[in-house]
Amino acid sequence: MFHVNFYFAISAYLGLIGLLLAAIWIWIEFSASKGYLGRFGAAQRKWRCHYCGYVYLGTGEEDVSQCPRCESYNKE
Repeated sequence: MFHVNFYFAISAYLGLIGLLLAAIWIWIEFSASKGYLGRFGAAQRKWRCHYCGYVYLGTGEEDVSQCPRCESYNKE
């Protein structure tokens, strides 16, 4: 049997958890930037309202979208 320092074991454990969380965060950011396929297979796009800051999903085909919260029009 081999001996492991307590502080090395704790730092290795926390490092692995940190790497796992970073990998999950990168995967979520990458999949969100590619576009989201909705329930019916249509590509959706993430929009952020320039006026109220609300984030919502719209169809990927349009260049102008209307915010569901403040009803202002947003352009790419």
